[in-house]
Formats: sequence, structure tokens, C-alpha cells
Amino acid sequence: GTAMRMHADGSTTATLSGDAAKGMSAQALSIERHVSPADNGHVRVDYIIVNRGIDERGIPGVRIGTVEGLVMESDAYGRFHLEGIDVPNMARGRNFIMKVDPATLPPGTVFTTPNPLVKRITQGMPGRFDFGVKLPEQVIKSQSRQTDMELGEVIFEPGSAHIAAAYQPVIASMAKTLAEHGGGEVTLLGVASDKDLALMRAAALRDALLEALPAAVRAQVQVVLREQQAPLASLADGSVTLGTVLFDTDSAVVKPQYAGLLDRLAKLIATHPEHARIYLTGYADRRASAAHNEALGLRRARAVYEALVSHMDATQRAHVRVEVEPVDRGDPAAGVSAGQEGTP
Repeated sequence: GTAMRMHADGSTTATLSGDAAKGMSAQALSIERHVSPADNGHVRVDYIIVNRGIDERGIPGVRIGTVEGLVMESDAYGRFHLEGIDVPNMARGRNFIMKVDPATLPPGTVFTTPNPLVKRITQGMPGRFDFGVKLPEQVIKSQSRQTDMELGEVIFEPGSAHIAAAYQPVIASMAKTLAEHGGGEVTLLGVASDKDLALMRAAALRDALLEALPAAVRAQVQVVLREQQAPLASLADGSVTLGTVLFDTDSAVVKPQYAGLLDRLAKLIATHPEHARIYLTGYADRRASAAHNEALGLRRARAVYEALVSHMDATQRAHVRVEVEPVDRGDPAAGVSAGQEGTP
């Protein structure tokens, strides 16, 4: 019931018809248009269509019966299937009746369509029976729940384990989630350029989190600390991957202390320049808009490229092919990666 049109000037229009125009559909489609640079001076245009309406899922484990005594049960998506229905008169077809067993629905469920349903079945033609129900409003609590939260390096003062005051509300939000669940097990992973700082950051986050919890909840919380040293570079399968600490927040200038690393990488590439191919991907976190992050990611990729070619002579640069990609929307990490690929 929704027809969406994307125009050359960047605007979009939506025309509703059928159930959507009558307000009988749960779909509410929206469309976003993103433009980013591509190779060879081209422009890449992405259209992202999202349904912001209600996700009406089927109900599993519901019994459906027929007058002939056939009984079936809906699958995990609320679907059921019946084949080989006997139609004695192929020219006229026959009426077919199906009914949902209300005892297999959650208590308080109300039908929004007739039950049973009668449909005309014709030989060789598929028929569809759709039963609609309105479920009672209720909160379904599970026995356990796992939630992953990724906090950027920016919450700490540069080079230290001190949490910046501006990010204390983030700690309070984590504590509120723990309190709602009455406690649980928390695993904190500290990441930094050295292992000692990584462990100190995990411990600082633990202390701040426990301090924000009520005493009764604090006793029900188990905290596990882990540290991870952020690699400056790793080598695997013939490719070199740079770490995610080359830039300061919202900056496309490579930190001076990593000039030596890029110099060594450039020399590695220059060893076999005729076979070298560099892939650069610039990343940014979620705090800014998509357009800002894409532009920042591309500037970061170009900064690494310029730093690499500055260590090469004209002959080496002539044999190096570089492909720059826009930021990956599904990856919130900040940093730039580069790979060297040889011919088969």
C-alpha cells in the first residue's frame, strides 16, 4: 500500500493506497538518502528504507482445525500450510472452513477477524487464510539477558584512566540498567595502547559503576575485568592491518608518534611495489551525523595514504594502487585500516 519514489533532485515522495491509506496497515516506511564519493570521481548514492511501524509477527504453536478433522500447528513465525485439498467439482470449486483453537492463544487474546473463516477453494489455485488477533499488553521477562555496551576511548582523559566528568551520565545509565534487572554479571574490557593502562581503565569503570549502584543491587553484581592492548599493527595472511589509535577525536591528522609505524609500513609495501595494493577504510564513531562521519572517515583514509606515499619515491608510487572506501555504517569503531595484497 505504499509507493515510494526517489527523484533525481534528492527528494522522496510516498503515496499511500489500499490498507495503508485506510490506516489498516502497521507499516510506516521512511527513506534516507546518503551520498558519498566513490572511485574515479564517481558518486555513490545509498537509499535506506526502514519500516518504523509496528512489527506484527505471527504467533507460534497455535492449532488450526478443519471441518474434515485435519489439525495443524503454526510454526515459529505463525505460519501453517495444508496441501492436497479435495475439490470434487473443478469448475465450481468448494467452500473450505478453517478455525483457530482459542485455547492455544495467550489468555485475553481477542480476534480481529472472523473465526472460523470460509474461503472458496479452486482446484490448482492456492488459497490463503489469515487470522488476526490482538494480544493483551504484557511485559515478558526472561530469566537472563545479555546486553553489550561499547564505550569509546573518549570517556577517559587522554593517556589516563580518569573518566571525564561529561561522561558520568553514561555510567549512571549503565547503573540504572543493572538496577532494573536486580544485578547480574558485568564483564568490563579495557582497551588502550598498553596493557597496564587498559587494566586501569577497566578498574576505573568498575569502581564508578559500583559507586552509582544502590547497596542492595551492588551486592548482587559480579564484575569481571579484562584488558586488551590495542594493536598498532597486525600481520595476517599477507596483509597488514593498522590499529584504531592513529587519530584524536574528530581529527584527521595522524598522531606524530605513529610516523615511524607508517614509515615501516611504506618500506614493506615498497619491497614489491609492482604487486602492492592498498585498501584504506576510514572510520568514525556514532556521535556525529552520517554525513559528518563519512567525510571524516574519507579524510582519515586520505591522511594515511598521504603519509604512506610521502615515504616512497616516484617509481614506487607509480606501481601502488590505492582504493578508498566510505565509512562502513555497521561498524562504530574509530580508526583506519590498510591492507597489502599480492598477486596470486
